[in-house]
Amino acid sequence: MRVERFWILGNLVYSTCRVVLAWRFLSERGLSVFWFATVEVLSAVPWALATSRLVMALATRQRRTAWWWAALATAAFLAPDAYVIGTTHHVPMWIYLIIGTWITVAATLGIRRVTTSVISRRAADASPRTRGASLPLQR
Repeated sequence: MRVERFWILGNLVYSTCRVVLAWRFLSERGLSVFWFATVEVLSAVPWALATSRLVMALATRQRRTAWWWAALATAAFLAPDAYVIGTTHHVPMWIYLIIGTWITVAATLGIRRVTTSVISRRAADASPRTRGASLPLQR
């Protein structure tokens, strides 16, 4: 649980950085920074919680639960960028390319991190030395 709290806090810091970037580059193009910040911050906590719980569900082979957490993580991950794409006007193509590239890179890194964490968790659970001990989510 402690690692999960740090994960949530880290995501809130990341969200703050994204809000500053949105204000700097997109506020004059129709983006309401207030509403973007609202969407960004309100989706940061569910995303962090969902990714953490997704790892645990996959590590313990709870596939039905994992699908639910994966759906929540995906929706929370895409919500802020969908808001930007849906509300900005006359945005240069390079901004859409940056958003698309970021979504692709972040999703790829996230999937890779979840996979690595699940493998580590399963290996720790299978080890006789750590059987029964709780391994925190690796970052």
